[in-house]
Amino acid sequence: METMFEEFRLGTAKLVNRFVFPPIKLAYGHPNGTVTERQLQFYRQIARGGPAVVILEPVSVTVGGKEHPKQLCVHLPESAKELKKIVRVVQKEGRLACLHLNHAGAAANPKATGAKPKAPSTITCPASGQESEPLSEEEIKTIIAGYKSAAQKAVEAGFNLIEIQAGHGYLLSQFLNGKVNKRNDRYGQNRLL
Repeated sequence: METMFEEFRLGTAKLVNRFVFPPIKLAYGHPNGTVTERQLQFYRQIARGGPAVVILEPVSVTVGGKEHPKQLCVHLPESAKELKKIVRVVQKEGRLACLHLNHAGAAANPKATGAKPKAPSTITCPASGQESEPLSEEEIKTIIAGYKSAAQKAVEAGFNLIEIQAGHGYLLSQFLNGKVNKRNDRYGQNRLL
């Protein structure tokens, strides 16, 4: 257990200990997807003397992937500037900031997105009970571009690490799951594309 408190190297990154704070849905954000003082206070308290890596709450890579109305976003023009506020707070405490990228897919919240959830195929979300519509190839390309743009904004904002949510039933895991992904196109035939 003592080794958990020792320094650790992850590639070129130096971690002050071996603890990682996971991405927790806070719902402290502003409905327009920007950072609030409450979020800054929360992350400051977590980082101060805490885990070496602080993974931010899930951020939506497109408006159609939002889970709740107060979720942080990374698809907006001002997202890098907004997220940099949290990065500064975390790094000021000597901790590494990690951006957690997500698209909820079938678990997207229509109250947050203004539209019906989209997924690889028509499925019913076990959490909400809502039925999703299948994504078109063009919509898939837009989401892929959203991930690319999100990674670029993460670099611009100064994040040390990026985590891509590919589990827990969200969009990427929906594509990988043959029981959910019933597509006949290239996004269904080779689910690892």
